[in-house]
Amino acid sequence: AMSTENQPQQQPPPIALACSQCSCALAGCRYVLLDDKEPACLSCFDSRLANTCAACGAKIGCDSKDVSYGQRHWHEACFRCAGCSAQLAGSSFSVKSDAIYCLMCYETRFAERCSRCREAFKAGQRKFEFRSRQYHDSCFLCCECGAQIGGASFIPRGGSGANDESADYKGRPYHSDCLVCGHCAKPLCGLKFTSHEDRPFCGDCYGELFARRCSACLKPITGFTGSKFISFEQRDWHSQCFNCARCGASLVGKGFLADGEKVVCTECGGVGGSGGASGSGISQAADK
Repeated sequence: AMSTENQPQQQPPPIALACSQCSCALAGCRYVLLDDKEPACLSCFDSRLANTCAACGAKIGCDSKDVSYGQRHWHEACFRCAGCSAQLAGSSFSVKSDAIYCLMCYETRFAERCSRCREAFKAGQRKFEFRSRQYHDSCFLCCECGAQIGGASFIPRGGSGANDESADYKGRPYHSDCLVCGHCAKPLCGLKFTSHEDRPFCGDCYGELFARRCSACLKPITGFTGSKFISFEQRDWHSQCFNCARCGASLVGKGFLADGEKVVCTECGGVGGSGGASGSGISQAADK
């Protein structure tokens, strides 16, 4: 038998390079290598495989640069800001409702703004939120002293009526130390208070300075305790003070008669009173 060790081995013929789409030979021709490493001639790529530009609707051929974002594609020249039309290829951009914007246009149109200065918040910039409004650190100021509140404690100003520290008055913040009674300067943080002519007052000072007074005991009538009061002919009484001037019986919820500056029950008025207009004026105390 003849040995074949030193005889040349027969090599398989080279595989002809062909387009994966139309099978035409690609030897000596330009072609595109697809993601699955399959080659495609330029004609098949442009007509069958190229992406469609989201701006102009034309195919993005192999001679054009394809810029993509998400599932959408653009010609490099078509990738522009929806606001100012500046080219964005290679630049930072933001997206709003599927539209592409340069950072300047996005900030101008959509960025959150400070409720005080109306300037937009920059990326990473510190901001404070108060009563659904947002402020720059430098714009979040105490409404009393005008200084920055920052991380210092603050409470909302009390509103109309008896309020606690969680109440709101025109949505304005205060340092805790700055929210004081407009008369005695007592700190109001954590206390019930009310306001008069845009100034806060503690319950005692408001009662002494501005509240109506009971015609019987002459003490202020305020709504801080939630008690009821009675009004009749421009006079007012605490409910516990609205009693018959003769027998002392409570007249709350009952008919009564006016006896000069006094009020009496119908029994006493019938016995010897002078008589007068009758009625009942029970009402819930209104906060001031």
